[in-house]
Amino acid sequence: SARGGDEPLRSRFAGDVAWDRGGSALRGLEIAALGGTATLDIDIPSGERPVHLAGSLRGVDSEGLVSWVLSMGQPGVGAAATGEVDLTWPRRHPRMISGRIGVDLAPLSDGRAPLSGRFDWTAQVGDQRIALADLRTESSHVRLQGRVAADDKVDVNVSAESQSLEETDRL
Repeated sequence: SARGGDEPLRSRFAGDVAWDRGGSALRGLEIAALGGTATLDIDIPSGERPVHLAGSLRGVDSEGLVSWVLSMGQPGVGAAATGEVDLTWPRRHPRMISGRIGVDLAPLSDGRAPLSGRFDWTAQVGDQRIALADLRTESSHVRLQGRVAADDKVDVNVSAESQSLEETDRL
């Protein structure tokens, strides 16, 4: 069990752990959490060297993951994320993240609005680029592409279509 956001994250995990004065390394870490699984390699070096996390996600509840990691609310969409992550960030400065995330989103029928699509994101020392966020519900379609700078300036193109403003307002 781990904590993030307001709720504990319940999970099962197994993998190889090594540590010495140089830091810790987790290899082939198999995690079952948030309705899916992940296989990760994680390096947590001692000192000021950056943390590195890389691996694959399979069927992970994307809303639960984003809410847990970013400590934010949940918009009420159900999507299972499957794809790859490769992230590096300086210790004590996670906002200066570098790496990539590429996931396909499959709709979940669990009472939330089913969401499907694709999310491709990259970052270089906190300068984030949404290469593509192509997101669909039953009555809405949103495409995002653009940049979120390390100083939080945003330049994102948004294209949206909706057949139900009521549903769009709920999201």
